[in-house]
Amino acid sequence: MSTKPPNTSEEVEAPTESIDDLRLDQWADMLGIGTKAVLTTRETASVLRVSEKSVREGIKEGSIPCIRLGRRLLVPVSMLLSSLLRGPTSNELQG
Repeated sequence: MSTKPPNTSEEVEAPTESIDDLRLDQWADMLGIGTKAVLTTRETASVLRVSEKSVREGIKEGSIPCIRLGRRLLVPVSMLLSSLLRGPTSNELQG
């Protein structure tokens, strides 16, 4: 048996995810979104603790990102979390 310590530079691997990706995953877990890719307007309202009408208004004015599939409005989780972490724009603060 060898008693010399292992070479730690070979054993430590660099993280494969960026810090932003880790933050988004952590936020998604904290908000109970889990691994969902998109949310309905009802689910988005629940996560943001606002009315579904407020979510639809936010989508209409562009402050909440959205994908339209036919009549359905779906909010991409990654885009929603990114915009929440980024904070409001000056236009959103004036509104």
